[in-house]
Amino acid sequence: MAARRAQILDAARVAIDREGLEFLSMARISSAAGLSIGALYTHFESRQALLAELIKSDPQSRPLFRGCKTAPETLQRFAEMLSELALRDETNIRLRVTLELAALARRSPEVRGAVDQGYQGQRSAVMQQMSMLAHDGLAPERVAVIGECLFALLLSAQFQMMTGVVADNDAMLLAARNLLEEIHGGPFTHPTKRRHR
Repeated sequence: MAARRAQILDAARVAIDREGLEFLSMARISSAAGLSIGALYTHFESRQALLAELIKSDPQSRPLFRGCKTAPETLQRFAEMLSELALRDETNIRLRVTLELAALARRSPEVRGAVDQGYQGQRSAVMQQMSMLAHDGLAPERVAVIGECLFALLLSAQFQMMTGVVADNDAMLLAARNLLEEIHGGPFTHPTKRRHR
């Protein structure tokens, strides 16, 4: 059953990526998945339910900073996320589709709920990471501001990927580094790059 749902979700992602959301119908998805429309409705009661599940299965919903214990590791993971967002190929189809759906969420309460859940999950992950990394002398209000700024950088990169705007990843990484250095309490060496001063 889970494999069939995954097959349907993959077919929907491909259909949205190729043709856009406005042309997405349950009939097109069932055809792309190689299933009858009845089989499709066995797994998803409506188009909105399917769209909500696409958002919930977004790869960005995984813990954003899993395993990152230090500011340099967090910066490295942020750099990886920016690189993933810069790709325009099959490796990030799930994210592109999720962001396209999120942009249209205002029309469906079910989809809007899934978008809000994903947004809050990402924001919470960033804020928790900043709280964990914050040095003892940093005021909680400042930690929150830094977290919001880092989250805004991530949202900006997602928006740029969704709209096709070429992001300036170097500038975003520099901004992220400056925020993380403040959280850390001073400069640090990036695991793969040295900072130019």
